[in-house]
Amino acid sequence: ATDIPPHNLKEVSWACIRMIDNPETTLDEVMEHILAPDLPLGGEIITPSEDIKHIYEKGRGSIKVRARYKIEDGNIVFYDLPYHSTSTSVIIKIAEQMRNKKMPLIEDIYDEGDQNEPIRIVIVVKKKSNVNAIIQHLYATTDLERNIKVNMNLIDLNEEPKGYNLVNIIKDWLDFRRTCIRRRTEATLDKTNSRIHILEGLELTYLHLDKVIHIVRNSDEPSKELQERIGLSDRQAHYILETKLRNLAKLEEEKIINEKNELNVKKQLCESILGNQEVLDAVMRTEIIEIADKYGDERRTSINSDN
Repeated sequence: ATDIPPHNLKEVSWACIRMIDNPETTLDEVMEHILAPDLPLGGEIITPSEDIKHIYEKGRGSIKVRARYKIEDGNIVFYDLPYHSTSTSVIIKIAEQMRNKKMPLIEDIYDEGDQNEPIRIVIVVKKKSNVNAIIQHLYATTDLERNIKVNMNLIDLNEEPKGYNLVNIIKDWLDFRRTCIRRRTEATLDKTNSRIHILEGLELTYLHLDKVIHIVRNSDEPSKELQERIGLSDRQAHYILETKLRNLAKLEEEKIINEKNELNVKKQLCESILGNQEVLDAVMRTEIIEIADKYGDERRTSINSDN
């Protein structure tokens, strides 16, 4: 059978984007992108597609995963293991069967894994052996094949346990991302407004620079006087008093205005995100695509195309 990947980050991303564009997206439509779980390590999923769909729909079940292999010089080489399996556990189990004479067709077994190919279990078989029969026996008696239990009981956005299906997981994750973007944007807007307020104080200071410097140098209550005579707020006055006089003397009106204009554009963007969910969703959509483009080329578990 030819292996086709059940999904990687890019395909999951497109399922999420499809849900953003159409909140009524069905499980069948989601599974056009996410055919099966992408488990850590690797292996080949042999559970039938209909059973996987049932798991995605009900949120529980079991998925069967087996190691992948190739034949080299008549020997069997396992190069990809199921989740929770290790080369050591597999080799120990096979060696035990060899000692107990339950695998007489196997002459030797050794681990050739290295930095370039971490999983490489080589099984040397006797000539004219039925290699397929050996492989099937190994799947049945070792961790080269495992059942991975699925239970989608999660803590929901209200911090309560909840049974999920795949569609609801995506919906809640998108709501979580909306909350993250909203909070991030609110924090950015607060910071932007704070800086704009300071720049407005610097504008006033520039217009009355000589008077401000005189007050700072000579007044017993400079903060109060800056507020009364220049029109600064308490925070603006405090900022001016924290600034060295030589830096005040170097204020440039053009730089102040340019920075304020840039921040006003940023402010308008933040306000549009917070005031319009379509804009917020567009931001989320773009970020999902960027992450998928950056990290989405890795593939691990595959699914048998005969299923």
